[in-house]
Amino acid sequence: MKPSRSAESRQPSSLYHRVPIWSSCNHYLAAIFLGVFVAATYATVSGFGVPSRRAIIMLLAAAFSIAWRRQVDSAVVVALAAGIVFVTDPVATLKPGYHLSFAAVALLLWLAKRRHTRPRGIPGWATRLAVMQVFLWFGLLPLTALIFGRFAVLATPVNLVAVPVFSFVTVPVTIAAGATGELHEATTLALLEIAGHSVALVDSIIGFAATVPYTDGTIAGIEGIAWLFVAMPLALAVLPPAWPLRHVAILGVLALMAWKPPPPPATCFETWVLDVGQGLAVVMATSQDVSVYDTGMAWRGGGSAAEQMIVPFLANRGVDRIANLIVSHADIDHSGGAGVLLDSTLVSQVFAGEPLPGIDSSSCMRGEGWWSGAIRFEFLYPLPGPGATGNNASCVLRVSAGRHSLLLTGDIEQSAESALLALQPELRADAVIVPHHGSRTSSSSPFVDAAAPAIAVVPAGYANRWGFPSPQVVSRWQASGATTLSTASNGAVFLRICATGGIVELATERQQRRRFWHDES
Repeated sequence: MKPSRSAESRQPSSLYHRVPIWSSCNHYLAAIFLGVFVAATYATVSGFGVPSRRAIIMLLAAAFSIAWRRQVDSAVVVALAAGIVFVTDPVATLKPGYHLSFAAVALLLWLAKRRHTRPRGIPGWATRLAVMQVFLWFGLLPLTALIFGRFAVLATPVNLVAVPVFSFVTVPVTIAAGATGELHEATTLALLEIAGHSVALVDSIIGFAATVPYTDGTIAGIEGIAWLFVAMPLALAVLPPAWPLRHVAILGVLALMAWKPPPPPATCFETWVLDVGQGLAVVMATSQDVSVYDTGMAWRGGGSAAEQMIVPFLANRGVDRIANLIVSHADIDHSGGAGVLLDSTLVSQVFAGEPLPGIDSSSCMRGEGWWSGAIRFEFLYPLPGPGATGNNASCVLRVSAGRHSLLLTGDIEQSAESALLALQPELRADAVIVPHHGSRTSSSSPFVDAAAPAIAVVPAGYANRWGFPSPQVVSRWQASGATTLSTASNGAVFLRICATGGIVELATERQQRRRFWHDES
């Protein structure tokens, strides 16, 4: 029987419904999987980073749950995505993006379960976006504090502009430019120009926010009670909205900004021999102040070890003032970062073994020194008056807590060691910074025997071209009874030396950060 004209008029006549593959399948599911395909294509084009992989896996899980008409818990989907990324790319778990991406998604899902009202109109969506950004700021603050040692106070208002601009302007316009390609060059260039302006706008807002005073939330190293402060901001994200206890999150933020690691006891001092590559930088802290011995390398191409390692380390320790900066001599691997430290940190006094261009300093001469509480800082070399230059002009500093001490030797060579021993036959020290990075021109047998330390630290760069430290020098220090540690293989070395007990604490960065997959050698 032939269908009536009215029935024919009710049948869809579009090309979409005439294609067999579409007319015989669930259009809703087809649209979902098409969306997943488009998202996967975009993720591939964007570099397939951890957030992109996480999003694609979660989209696939959601699509299959809809296709099979099964309800899957959102926490299971997040855990599945995290597990797949871990199995397929274990190294990704060492990157901050892995932790921040999955933590942000978990927080947003938690927020979605708590807020059941749907936004209406532009004001509703704007309010929702603001709530999400504040929620994420407090929820992710513990992670950002632990990973980066800082947080941005104005991150929320900046994101309120950046997220819509990137989502509705930068990304769509850039994709459109990629689609037009060479088909219409004028259109492509116009689209790329629009995208460039949108990025410049966000960049200018970020630059302005960075100049606002008191918005750089630098956090000192977390230890002891500070772990409680780290957890407090989570109260705003985890506790129900009606609980007054949620406001403890603000107190946690203020406490983190004001936190400083406790100083050592009055009769102890702490020393960090930093891993600055081929060079030397030592930070010494007493109960009253902080001193720095040498400032690492400055590179010909620009930048310095001070900029990349010493200044961040001081910030991590909550140090905003250096009582005494000692630059052993003018070689660039010891003095290269002096200018950076003077520009970034308040320095009360500068000592140097040789004049430093553009820096006002006092000469470090034998017999001079100072007290920091119960800790004595004393220069043993060079002698007063004109004398040696270069390596043999290095300041030799002894830091003492009672009868226990640390000896810092710069780059002195065997002739300077002999001159020092003639004036000071008794050099006994608990720990020694090995002269001249372990070169064969230093660490003579008489000098090593006179110092006879328990710990000998060699500041040397990994696989440096001079072959420091020399195997003969290492053997010489070990034969004297010293445990020899090199920053090239052990990373930064930490010592706490006290008037009672001598070296009461010893740690190396490599040991503290060891993972089960690391080489045991």
